[in-house]
Amino acid sequence: MYSRYRMFSHVLIVLLLSAIPVMAQNARIQLIHNSGDLDAGAGPDAMEIRVDGDSLTSLNFREATAFQDLAAGTHGFEFVVRDPSTNLPVTVGPDSVTLNAGITYVGIIDGISPLNLARGAYTQPAGRDVELTIFAISDARETANDASMVEFIIHNGSTDAPAVDVIANSAITVADSLDYAATTAYIAVPPAVFQLDVTPGDDNATILGTFEADLTGLAGSTAVLLTSGFLVSADNQGGAELALLGVFADGTTLVLEDLTVGPVGEWAFAGPSEYVFDDFFGADTLVNGGHAVQVDKFNRIWVGNFFSALRVISPEGVEADFSPINDVTIGANTIVMDNCRGLELDNDGNILFSQSGGPGGNVIRINVETGEGMNIFAPGGSQLKVGVDGNGFIYTGLVVGINPITVLEPTFFAATQQITLDNPPSFGRGLAVTEDGLTIFTPDLAGSGAPLRIWRSSDGGLTYPMVDSVWTNTDGEQIFNTNLQTFDWGPDSTLWVSVDNALNASDDNQLVILDFATKAYKTLAFPVVNNDPTLVNGPRGVSFSATGDTAYSIIWTTGNRIARFIEGGAVSVKDRTVLNIPGSYELRQNYPNPFNPSTNIAFKVGEKGPVTLKVYNLLGKEVATILDKKVVTAGLHEVTFDASGLASGVYYYKLSANGNVLTKKMTFMK
Repeated sequence: MYSRYRMFSHVLIVLLLSAIPVMAQNARIQLIHNSGDLDAGAGPDAMEIRVDGDSLTSLNFREATAFQDLAAGTHGFEFVVRDPSTNLPVTVGPDSVTLNAGITYVGIIDGISPLNLARGAYTQPAGRDVELTIFAISDARETANDASMVEFIIHNGSTDAPAVDVIANSAITVADSLDYAATTAYIAVPPAVFQLDVTPGDDNATILGTFEADLTGLAGSTAVLLTSGFLVSADNQGGAELALLGVFADGTTLVLEDLTVGPVGEWAFAGPSEYVFDDFFGADTLVNGGHAVQVDKFNRIWVGNFFSALRVISPEGVEADFSPINDVTIGANTIVMDNCRGLELDNDGNILFSQSGGPGGNVIRINVETGEGMNIFAPGGSQLKVGVDGNGFIYTGLVVGINPITVLEPTFFAATQQITLDNPPSFGRGLAVTEDGLTIFTPDLAGSGAPLRIWRSSDGGLTYPMVDSVWTNTDGEQIFNTNLQTFDWGPDSTLWVSVDNALNASDDNQLVILDFATKAYKTLAFPVVNNDPTLVNGPRGVSFSATGDTAYSIIWTTGNRIARFIEGGAVSVKDRTVLNIPGSYELRQNYPNPFNPSTNIAFKVGEKGPVTLKVYNLLGKEVATILDKKVVTAGLHEVTFDASGLASGVYYYKLSANGNVLTKKMTFMK
């Protein structure tokens, strides 16, 4: 009996001892995606993460998993990224990572795809290895050692930022000269609200960002705090700007509130635009990588696509006889009409099509009546959407670098001047110029917003120094919170700025409408496409019906459609003759302008009554009467003025209605 009991005890002990290493064969790991590379999960598609060839998870930029078990041992981590030259997935890696049994890790994925490093698309500071990889940090904590405290580590994951200090409440340095990819030990703090300043490690007087960490109610919790994004977004494909990212043990992530307040600006927010969203149209069939929209003098809508042909339709959806325009022939050149970067009208109402570097980098003039090619300027490189001044000169620059801005004369489409701006933004989609050609507006694809820069010549158009910018409002708040893509002139000489982060649906995606006469701005928010927050909803340009009461704005990539907005929001798409907004009077800019020989003039009156509309020369002499005390109903009206009997020059047109007098300027060029 005794010997059998001893034998049973020995067997039980052996079994128990053999079970211990089995239980300890796993490690624990949390994965955090902190790569700001737009082709590695910071763009529209999540990045797939594979371990030893098997898919483990997919994460977007600034997403994380909860802690999970993973077999101990050495593993090969691979990342599925996008090849920007083909738009196809490519696997990067494997990176070898050893996980020890019974140890808990945080795996932080940082860096830039080697494909993008090879083409110089992102900043790579000298001596720093910023290639996409995973940093496995051992001895991570899922709960705090002290249940009354919040415990966290800090990791510097910004590829282009210097070594940084993180200073709490302007007094305590919680991270000291933390270089890229370095991580602190755990820091324990009470569950309170902290202000965190991020500064260069050797210059605490320079604040790179100020953030609020609200840790109230989090006693016993742990977190990873990461510098995330780019210090200079414009040098890194307009990726996300520097922020502090908090990641908790359950996989919850939080971008800390940025407390950085800009200087008080002179621009006052005047509320939302009077235009109201009406409907989407053109999904999947008309729009394919929508990059530009332009309404012509026949009120047809031209749709510039990046991935397919140029299209032309009526507001009712009837396609023009010559649409789609798959290619045009100019001389010996046949140009495929995709890779659109922008559409604009020349002063005769013809279409100016800007094209990216894929087919060669061109600006092409297309006959608005026939859809045939007329002229081509082929400097190479992706071309910005052009600007056109009052004399018809065309201004084009480069998507990458902006410079040089080439000025084309309108008759022969030949370059007459090159303008070099001093230190312009590094990336944009479109230019704007004033009627006199002496002021240029440049975009900036900074992921977290940037100033709209204004360049003005005081020497007749020889040089254009930067003289001003639009950046913060009268409350010190940023006006633009993501990429400034391109510009379009709207009714009453307002400048409409397309603000779109290009990759995600966002409340920051909107049209910002600048009135330089009053230094006030309004905003036009973009609705979420099909109530699906995964679809991009930001604008890539806007254009207006001849009467100005309908605006069309195009949406890039997964949104792939046109948004239609109605001024006042109370008019049928097919009946826009009168828009009833009682009590308002308005005289709109003539269209086209300059013109030859006829132009359209729209005006709005607040109540029924007699209206007089006359034209005067620069000496104040009356030269034409368009309307003479004609009784019209309240609302929006449009007339056509034919100047065939007048000499070329600048004229004024004056509206008199119910005691209201409004005047505007127009240019007639034979």
